[in-house]
Amino acid sequence: MPFNYTNLILTVLAFALFVVLLFIRMSDSTSSVLQSEAWKTKWRISGAITALLAAGLAIWALIIIVMEYSSPAKNNPFLFSNDFDAVFAGVSIILLILAAIWTFRKGSYLLAGIVLGIGFIYLTNYFWFDEWMRYAAKNGLKFGNGENRIFGINLLIALFATLSGVFQLVGKKERNAKGYYVLFV
Repeated sequence: MPFNYTNLILTVLAFALFVVLLFIRMSDSTSSVLQSEAWKTKWRISGAITALLAAGLAIWALIIIVMEYSSPAKNNPFLFSNDFDAVFAGVSIILLILAAIWTFRKGSYLLAGIVLGIGFIYLTNYFWFDEWMRYAAKNGLKFGNGENRIFGINLLIALFATLSGVFQLVGKKERNAKGYYVLFV
């Protein structure tokens, strides 16, 4: 099966977006006011739990892809999912578990951005597959047998990863001297 350039392009775009967001700083950052950490802890715990849910779903998708490709009975198991999807699922598992563990401690903008990037890639991959399935249904084509489950799992991974990234960002918010909450200090 030829190399999947769509996922490579999505990865490069997500990395470029991450680099742009990494260097954006708020100009109104003065000394932070001491505040209660209890509300931040709730958001960080929510972010860690949703990251673990996304990691569990990525493990499920990886197992399905690996089992389908390791089956000797099928010569062309999937039309859309390929080895790059399995590698990306494995990397996603590692990054999501790392983000969940780090979020329990204090959180990180870097990992929150990576988790949001993972959610973005899985979401765009789902929409791409959805368009192909609509095209196939409209024109009476038969393909993508068994991949509906994988792309449904991808949609759930996108949902939980995006929620995790948002929860991590909210749990990392700081209050400046004027009393405004800012994400980047």
